[in-house]
Amino acid sequence: MKCYLCELTKGKRHKGPLSFLEKAKKPPGAGLVTRRELRQNENVSKATREAYRAGYNTMWKCAGVYMTRKGFKRPGEFRADNQHGGMLWSTRKECQMTDKSAGEILERVYLSQKVSVPQLKQVRHSLSYSYYLKTGKGGENWPEVKAQWRSFALAKLPEGKRKLLPVRIPTPQHLKRAFTKRWKANEEMSLANFCVGLLACWDTAVFGLRPNVDVGKVKSSREHDINASDGYATTAMVNGRSKLHLSKRGTRAWQVFRVCTCKGTHKVIPHGQLFLGKNGNPQTRPTWNTCCPLAAMQLVRANQLEKEWRVYPKWTKAGVFGKKNVGDVSQLANEWLKHQGQTTEKGELFDHNSGRKSLARWLEHLNVPYRESVHIHGDLECVWRHSYQDRLDVSHYRTREQSTNPDLACKALRRLVRFFHGAKTKSFKEQLQAFMDGELS
Repeated sequence: MKCYLCELTKGKRHKGPLSFLEKAKKPPGAGLVTRRELRQNENVSKATREAYRAGYNTMWKCAGVYMTRKGFKRPGEFRADNQHGGMLWSTRKECQMTDKSAGEILERVYLSQKVSVPQLKQVRHSLSYSYYLKTGKGGENWPEVKAQWRSFALAKLPEGKRKLLPVRIPTPQHLKRAFTKRWKANEEMSLANFCVGLLACWDTAVFGLRPNVDVGKVKSSREHDINASDGYATTAMVNGRSKLHLSKRGTRAWQVFRVCTCKGTHKVIPHGQLFLGKNGNPQTRPTWNTCCPLAAMQLVRANQLEKEWRVYPKWTKAGVFGKKNVGDVSQLANEWLKHQGQTTEKGELFDHNSGRKSLARWLEHLNVPYRESVHIHGDLECVWRHSYQDRLDVSHYRTREQSTNPDLACKALRRLVRFFHGAKTKSFKEQLQAFMDGELS
């Protein structure tokens, strides 16, 4: 069976152990239905497959007596080379679930009082997967599961210990101070780490990349472009925009845009200052803007030995950027902000997953319309308004593709740079009036 992940990497062997999906083998004599089920498993995300298995583990933890009586297999007893590594069924022939059994299991998990609301939802999610395998209907669930769920008093269950929503979020003023404070010699952070931290902060707190799936795509990317004359640079996200559903996954190309933050024209790093010493610092005082993302990319590229360079490399004792990337990019971004003197009022680092909220804050502060911001975050207008920017004006702008025109794709980012340099912001009505008067294009 051809693996979906192998297609993404074009047959290249990645470092580290193989996943369950990569080790999976197509069962002998697989028919039309089985082949379709295998493709469906390949199309869902890794996190979704992990949620299926976690839900099944919770079922056995809380309803194991019933499942033993009904003959359900325990995790690890399924076919060892299936797409879940034998921890769960992956085809209709392996799945034993019925409508009544699904309802009984869900009720027993609820009555056990051993789970939180998120865990119970995970069990429901896993049962929905079994419903798809038995019926071929995606996005649905067993009728008895729906009926049982309506009868539950979820308030009696704990909400869960893990806090998902960020509360410590950078403000536009934090970003302004951070991206206008240049690196100085004899600081704790070397210029090499400073530049990588700057790119990490731009990508998360300014461009709003999610800390796991989005950052991972940029970390793996080798497609970069620095257009100094036009004042922008890009990195292509591997397999395009994240959070697309099933067959749409990988169909929408997406770039991370970075724009010049220099006053006036971009100041290119002189060739003599491109290469750093063994300690990661330059031999002479930088004459260029160390806070410019384009300059940071230029320096990071020059000090890598590999032709296919990366934007988050780790500085080594040998005095070059090594073959490994920074482990936690969001953590580095917050540490860079702290180095720039930007933390919460209590001196705490900003939350690890605060990047997308930070993006929404500066978009709101600068009154950026949706037709400009969509080329950064890529969300539907209603989704972005509901989850991040509740005061966003209604535009009914329907385009979901990221513009390949850098003037349009970078329009909102250049508003932010003007704000960094002290430009006053205009309200949406003032922008509209200026557009009608011909002052804005």
